Amino acid sequence: ITEYASLANREELDKIIREHHLLKADYPLTKMLKQCDQDVRKEELAMLIGEAVERDKTWTKTGDPAPQNPVGLMAAGRPAAKDVTSAEEDRQAHPLGESELQKFPDPVAQELPSWFNADAILSAVKNRVNQLETTPKGQRWTAVSTTMGIVFANPDGLWAAIKEVSGKDAAILAADADEGAKRNLLYTIVWELSKVKDAIATEYVSEKYYTTKATIVTGGGKGFTALLVPFRANAFGESVATLEALKSPLLKKMVKEIKPKQVEVETCAI
Repeated sequence: ITEYASLANREELDKIIREHHLLKADYPLTKMLKQCDQDVRKEELAMLIGEAVERDKTWTKTGDPAPQNPVGLMAAGRPAAKDVTSAEEDRQAHPLGESELQKFPDPVAQELPSWFNADAILSAVKNRVNQLETTPKGQRWTAVSTTMGIVFANPDGLWAAIKEVSGKDAAILAADADEGAKRNLLYTIVWELSKVKDAIATEYVSEKYYTTKATIVTGGGKGFTALLVPFRANAFGESVATLEALKSPLLKKMVKEIKPKQVEVETCAI
């Protein structure tokens, strides 16, 4: 655009536009553009959700079946693997599908969402404890119990539970495209669960974060580092033995043990 190219502060504007998608924006105008971008995304999502709800109502009234997911149809037509366990184990370089930890700015507490319901969120997480979910990248777990009385949840799995409870709130859906906003909401909700339900094993978590660094040990003896949210098992109203009994053979192969780094250090010191 000729007019834009001729602007005296074009380089500054270019920098603002490029950086408004970064997790941390330092320049005032960049922050404003980032906020405007998020607000517009929320409005668009709210409109799309409204349209989807209306379509669902129409299908319900007419009795017409909802459109089928083409991915699901393709998967249904594939032959089953001969050895699901070994194929799954080979496919996963990391139990959570991640090969390395990323560094992000410290999360910031936000205003608690109006739909927040501690019991509902804990219930949604409980339904996922020691369960495997089939994803395009293979079998994945949301939360795994341990004999030490801690249930470790991966942040993405916890986020899925939160989205479920939120009723697909526009702000939550918008945060899917903004890692910084997502982390801020996770931080806010995790610490609120600790405050009102004593649901989080805060002895493993710094006040600046909502996860703890832990080592996931597979059935084959391999160790992988991951950032996980440590829930107290009693927050789910079940005994450790009851939760452990839910584990499938495949899950036991994927996760034999989870060790918080703090415990590892203490063990070495002894």
